Amino acid sequence: MKKNLFLLYALLQSILSYSQTDSAPVITANGNQAFCIGKAINVVEDFTITDSDDVGIAFFFIQISSGYQNGFDFLDLGSHPTIAQNWNSNEGKLTLSSKVTGSEMLFADLIEAVKQVVFTTTANTIPEEKIFSLTVDDKNYLKETDHFYEFIPAQGITWKDAKIEAKKNFITEGKVTWQL
Repeated sequence: MKKNLFLLYALLQSILSYSQTDSAPVITANGNQAFCIGKAINVVEDFTITDSDDVGIAFFFIQISSGYQNGFDFLDLGSHPTIAQNWNSNEGKLTLSSKVTGSEMLFADLIEAVKQVVFTTTANTIPEEKIFSLTVDDKNYLKETDHFYEFIPAQGITWKDAKIEAKKNFITEGKVTWQL
């Protein structure tokens, strides 16, 4: 019995140690190009992602976080040998993932793919500057507040209770899990 408890304790310690030492990916991106209506343009001019203790990631998100015109604006990866794409027109967000179910995208492949993503629009006018957010999490970035937001469904919850829950889950260490 003591042996089993020790193994469980050792397993819990290794899980806790791993979760506390896992480094977050570091993303750098450059791009501030002039855009001509009717032409496709790459979202970034340069992009890197590194992580001291990982070689890949399951999902990556590119969102038109400011100036998005639903029904007119699009992000597209085109064809890539190892990375799949999913465009969400309601959020103006492109999700990148591995074409092999259950596996991660290698950072080298992701870097290549992000550099290939293009923005196009069928709109005749562009009323404001387009801002793109590149994230490793499925939160939505709003430039106006400089915060990330996440929709968490909870049927029957009141606005007051939702606000209380959001405040409980607010993180101030450079990340916001969700905020109302």
